[in-house]
Formats: sequence, structure tokens, C-alpha cells
Amino acid sequence: MILVLSGEGPTDLGRCNTGSEQCQDKAFDIGPMAVITDKLIEEKIGYSLRSIPEAIHFVSKKALVAWSKAQRTPRMPSLRGLQTQVETRYFFFNARALGEIAKDIQDRNTDQPVIAILFRDTDGTCSAPSQLWRDKHKSIMDGFESVPFMRGIPMLPKPKSEAWLLCAIREPSYQHCRQLEDISGNDKAPNPAKDQLQNTMQTEPSRETLIEWIESHGFRWEAVSEQMPSFQSFTIRLNEILDQIIRPSREGSAQ
Repeated sequence: MILVLSGEGPTDLGRCNTGSEQCQDKAFDIGPMAVITDKLIEEKIGYSLRSIPEAIHFVSKKALVAWSKAQRTPRMPSLRGLQTQVETRYFFFNARALGEIAKDIQDRNTDQPVIAILFRDTDGTCSAPSQLWRDKHKSIMDGFESVPFMRGIPMLPKPKSEAWLLCAIREPSYQHCRQLEDISGNDKAPNPAKDQLQNTMQTEPSRETLIEWIESHGFRWEAVSEQMPSFQSFTIRLNEILDQIIRPSREGSAQ
């Protein structure tokens, strides 16, 4: 199995440490959201992709933009209105570009199923409607499907990944987490998600400190999924695709 990732920064899915726009193995610094994803996959398939050479590919935002410009892309499907299209066009074309790259990797590795995950924060303010998240999520799915690449997964925290982490890290942990999706994703707003996470950890929530916390404390993804719809959407989609991959393999071994 090959996992193709694209995020926004080192504290979500990770980064390339060589200055390149695409990387893997030692050139890839894994981020906390990718660590959580790998743990979910390991629970399902029985092994960690981090232990397999060339199993995880990372693609930067810059690479997606360049890919989009180089390709002849179709028009984005019409949504509810002009403002919605302005908000979500970026997500559609990012997902399409990542889907194209993942499809190219799949064509070169026909013996390995390829999964692509596009991480983007929803952001917005605490008063931003839930429709904004739904529109962005649909745009990512539409982007993957336009390739077509049918193993694409939106990883779209509401409002941002700090909220998911707060559910686990703050005390009491894994309680009353639904309300965390309603805090502001604007870093300039009073008491935003990023500041709450830093105050809870009493240290800068860097890539290293977040991974260290996850590795030492674990991450009860079922508890987060039960309370936070944006995380539940990610886990449902991931498990659906993993089941599609695993089922033929199990049926073949049983014959």
C-alpha cells in the first residue's frame, strides 16, 4: 500500500526536509496528523506504513499549484453561488492535482493500491456556518472524482487540526469535544484554537512536541470520532477505502 499525502505545514501531515516539493522516506519529516493516520491504518492492516520504504509520499501545496497550472483542468462543478465557488475552488483544484499525482504513482506501481489524503484546515470564525465545511469537503471529493481517482480522502478539520488534538490533550481528555469544532480557527481572534493548544500543553505545539505527545500518550481516535463530526468523516472515508482494499485480498487468500 502507498499513501500519498499533501498538507499545509509541518504540524499537520509533515514536510520535505530537503527543500524539494515531493519527497519520501528520510527526506520526509512526518507530521502529527500523518502519525495518527498511520496508527489508524496499522490497526486495520496490521503493520505501520512508516516501516515500509517508499510507502509514504508527500506532495507540497506548491507542487499541487504547479501541477494544476501544467494540466488542462475542467471547469469546477457549479455549486450554490459565486461566494461558495470562491471559497472552494482552491480545494477542488488541489484535490484534482493530488489525484492526478496519485494516479500517476498508481500507474507506476500496479501491484500496490494507492490512497491519497488531502489535508486542509476549514478555518473560518466561530460564527462560520457548517455549510462552509460541507462545501469544502464536497469540493475535495469532486476534485478527486474529476480525475478520476477514487481512493481520495479529505482530511478537513473543523476549524483546524488543533481542535482534534485538544480533544485528546486537554483535561479531562476526550470529553465535551463537540464544542471544539465551534471555536475560532482565526489565529487573530480571542482565544483561538492554536493558543488553546499551546496553553494546554504549556509549550509550543511544534511538529516534534506533538508527535512526542501522541507517541507517549496514544490517540483514542474512536473517542474523537464519536464526538467530532469532521474527524468522524475522515475516519469513515479512510475505513471505507481500506475495507475495499482488504476485502479482495482476504477473499483471494481464502480460496
